[in-house]
Amino acid sequence: MDGPDDSDDVPQLPADTLRLLDEFATEKNTAAQKFKDLKLQSEGDFAGRLSMEVFSEDWGQVLGRNFVYYDLEHPLQLPAELKNKFDCIICDPPFLSDDCQTKTALTVRYLAKSWAADDGTSDGLRFISCTGERVGEIIARLYGKIGVKTTTFEPAHSKGLSNEFRCYANFECAAWTWRGA
Repeated sequence: MDGPDDSDDVPQLPADTLRLLDEFATEKNTAAQKFKDLKLQSEGDFAGRLSMEVFSEDWGQVLGRNFVYYDLEHPLQLPAELKNKFDCIICDPPFLSDDCQTKTALTVRYLAKSWAADDGTSDGLRFISCTGERVGEIIARLYGKIGVKTTTFEPAHSKGLSNEFRCYANFECAAWTWRGA
């Protein structure tokens, strides 16, 4: 008679599938550790060299409890405890439309501690947006008050980008200066 310890009823994955799952888990753990190390390093000064290769596309898995779900269609539906809490915001809007850029700007204003540029002596906002070159005019309109300009830093992606991308920011640092300055 078969009992609860009968191993014939336990499904088994093929060895190559188990190996792939193990590699995937190892990559996720490595990315999570890199993020943790980067977070610790950036708390002092985030002006060092950053690469998107550090992050995977599954933010909920890399970031765990630090992840907050965001719906672009409802840009202000965020936890109240996040309102006016951030003095450094980095965004990468998912679409190159005026609507997407405007909704992203609403979220940035909601999250920002202040809506003034960081002049080095105040508690102003340090802001970075990596998005398409073709939305540069709306970026200037949406973030002009905080001094956002196009920088010399050119975003790249390990899988390539189909559009010309730019880094817009309201401060200069060791990694970039103002484009055309």
